[in-house]
Amino acid sequence: DSWRPTISESLTALEEIVPGVRFRQIGLRYINRIGLPGPTIVMEDYFELYPRLPARLGSLHGDYLVHLKVPKDPHLVIASLGSAPSRTPGENAHVLDIYDILAVEGGGLTVTDAEREIAVAHANIEMAFEAAIADKLRASFEPESGGD
Repeated sequence: DSWRPTISESLTALEEIVPGVRFRQIGLRYINRIGLPGPTIVMEDYFELYPRLPARLGSLHGDYLVHLKVPKDPHLVIASLGSAPSRTPGENAHVLDIYDILAVEGGGLTVTDAEREIAVAHANIEMAFEAAIADKLRASFEPESGGD
């Protein structure tokens, strides 16, 4: 998790500038563009989260957006999967946008509490990402090099 030190350093710097700073809301968002080969795909081959059409409508559709709000008390995870513009001819492009929000009542979160909740948000986003994609898409990703 190479992003953690940057977040931690930024929060520490903020606390040095504004001693006793508190946070009323924390949001962490990952936007993933997914390009697949071919002008059409079978959605369920690549995604677990996708538009399911009634049989009477057929199986073909154009641009789409699936948007879900999933409570992960006290966090809220918002997952959206939608069509995206193709960058190359023949590409089938999608955007998987996952956003974790934590709103806090009362006095807010300290820097230490905020760092802990950001880690929870990151875990929620990883869980939602893994739940939204199918094995065929997962297998197409190249292994990460370096970092976590």
